[in-house]
Amino acid sequence: MTAAAKQLNRVNPLVWVLLIAFSIRLLLPLIAFIFTKELAIFYGGDTASYLVPAKELLRSGRYMTGGFPEIFRAPGYSLLLIPGIISNRLELVMVALQIGFSCLTVYLVFKLALLVFNNNKIAIICAWLYALEPLSIVYAGKILTETAFTTFLMAFLYYFLVYLNKRSLISLLAAAVMLVAATYVRPIAYYLPFLFTLILVVFAIAKFPNKKTILIHALIFFSISMGSMYLWNIRNKIVAGYSGFSSVTEVNLYYWHAAAVLTAKPGTNFHGQQAMLREQLQKALPPEAFQGKNIAHICACAPDYGSPIVLKYMREEAKKIIFSHPFSYLKLRLNGMVNILFNSTPWPYLTLMNYYKIGGFTQIANAYETEFFRNGWLAGMSYYLNKTPATVRITWLILQVNLLIYWCLTLIALPSKFFIKNTPALILITLASYFVIITGGPEGGSSRYRHPIMPIICIVAGYGLYFILEKFKEKFNRETR
Repeated sequence: MTAAAKQLNRVNPLVWVLLIAFSIRLLLPLIAFIFTKELAIFYGGDTASYLVPAKELLRSGRYMTGGFPEIFRAPGYSLLLIPGIISNRLELVMVALQIGFSCLTVYLVFKLALLVFNNNKIAIICAWLYALEPLSIVYAGKILTETAFTTFLMAFLYYFLVYLNKRSLISLLAAAVMLVAATYVRPIAYYLPFLFTLILVVFAIAKFPNKKTILIHALIFFSISMGSMYLWNIRNKIVAGYSGFSSVTEVNLYYWHAAAVLTAKPGTNFHGQQAMLREQLQKALPPEAFQGKNIAHICACAPDYGSPIVLKYMREEAKKIIFSHPFSYLKLRLNGMVNILFNSTPWPYLTLMNYYKIGGFTQIANAYETEFFRNGWLAGMSYYLNKTPATVRITWLILQVNLLIYWCLTLIALPSKFFIKNTPALILITLASYFVIITGGPEGGSSRYRHPIMPIICIVAGYGLYFILEKFKEKFNRETR
């Protein structure tokens, strides 16, 4: 063996994982741009709703959209966009930043796996699985919240587990800061301070000898995390008369949840129901309730989702519709939870390669969503398989085969002792369950909501792959003796 080969063998395997992860995440958007020569491939349907208030923040020093305070989007991701806006190289800066975030998440998967298994080989396998995971690769090249949110979330989880291991208040404070950052990027994490404070209280009572100290630490964690988040509630109340953290709650409840429930009626389609709800909203309220012309989140959004009057109507009307169809809504949520875990969405990959423009797949997506909401997740998968163009169908099949491999490895690992009695592993699974439950429903039609769960799936699947490799190794050693 040459000296160079020996030197390569001495390189930490984690370095190779990170180099491969970086190379894949760099090459995909680079090749896509070289072939398409269009910057629009890096955008998604939600990008403008973060970009507009970020530009206004730079221009006026106020977080606004259309001349009115922005309450639909929390400011976290908009702040991340500012360096790219200032440099006039938004796409280059953001893709580079998100490649860095995604590689950092690969590293955090390694560190989390070490905390769970205390085995370097298993941790390396887990990192490999996330380095090659399609959702994390494609969203690194999209100017959307997925990559940054997942990085902050995994950093929070890492510091929280370090605290449980070492009882270091500094680690718990770092966890609180990372959780706040994640929530300001995507409000879906808003209720995690309650869940993880409860976890701390349970552990203080059940396991830790210094119960009083841990309970004080739990109070500090909750105060910092929830208190920092609630500051944005206060800001929204002062500037817009809205007491929530983000009006995305009301918009989703009205235009997604209520519309999805109504879609179950024969002869309707999802986008048609959204349009009907928008028309109903405009007829129900006086014209002065609709202030300004905010950037619409989806084609059927209210003209102004920043008006407390509009938001109150949307919230109350959506509740009426949902409570009038409780069993339909329960079915919708259960199907959404399953769909998040077991179905893939081909659109991010196809838009990145410019096979479809942003919004160019509306007709196909509407038909899929209608089928999914009306007949469940299996019907949605059948639609992809039988009723979509060949490129869409093939892309979906490739993604499904990949996802199936990850799930087979996961299901092999779950019954093991590491996931029955291992405290860090149980906390990982609890966090994954939170996202499945919260985003189950209409949002479950898109695999983007599985993005923050995939690092945890990779950690579990990594043990499954290690288990298989060890069994083959044992068999090989027996047969060659």
